[in-house]
Parts: sequence; structure tokens; C-alpha cells
Amino acid sequence: HVYYFLSLMHVAVVCLCFVAFVAAGDPPAIQACRIIENCRPCTQTEQEEIWCLDTGIRRKLLCESEGSQNEVFESCESTESSNISSFLVFVASMAVLFVFSCLVIAYRKGMINKMHQQNIQQMLSTGNV
Repeated sequence: HVYYFLSLMHVAVVCLCFVAFVAAGDPPAIQACRIIENCRPCTQTEQEEIWCLDTGIRRKLLCESEGSQNEVFESCESTESSNISSFLVFVASMAVLFVFSCLVIAYRKGMINKMHQQNIQQMLSTGNV
């Protein structure tokens, strides 16, 4: 019964992770900036820049502050489809881990039961009941 409870807890954790993933959504955009160049891979010379370190993808923004306009770069977040596929890979790996764990538990339980039966038979045959 403990194993079934732990299995249910495992499923609950996966469900909570999914809810947190969906609820997080996209971070709010900076309102003083507008995108002037869509996301694209960083060039070889940009690879060490802070906006390219995380994802290797950047976009150009035009930001206004106190009357002046500045072009800045920011790291592009990975696309929603890649986020969803990453999440599905995570869920699939957790399901495989769950099935593997159940098989190991069932095998171990069978081995323990077999050892108990052998001990009982040995005690009965020797008369040490």
C-alpha cells in the first residue's frame, strides 16, 4: 500500500509541474522598448555577449528612456513549441522511471516472498515452529 501511495504522490508531482509550467506563461515585456529585429542566432562575435550566453539567440530592441532612443539586444526565450516538447520529454522520462521503479519493486517483493516461503518450509521440515 505504501508503494501505491508513493506512486500517487509521483503522479501528483508531475501534475503540479504541468500546472506550474502552464501558469507561468511568458514574462511581461518591457513597455518602453519595441522589437526592431526578430529573434535570430547570434553571430560568432556575439557568442560571448551577455544576451547570447543563455540561448544563443537574440533580438534587437529600440528602447526609449528620458527622450533618447537606444538600440539594445536581449536574449530570446526559447519558442513555446520547444518548451512544450521539453516538458513532454520530461513527462515521458518520469513515466519511464515510474514503470521501471514499479518493476523493480515487484521483483524485489517476489524475491522477499520467495525467501520467506523457503524459511517457513525449512522451519516446518526441521520442526522448529
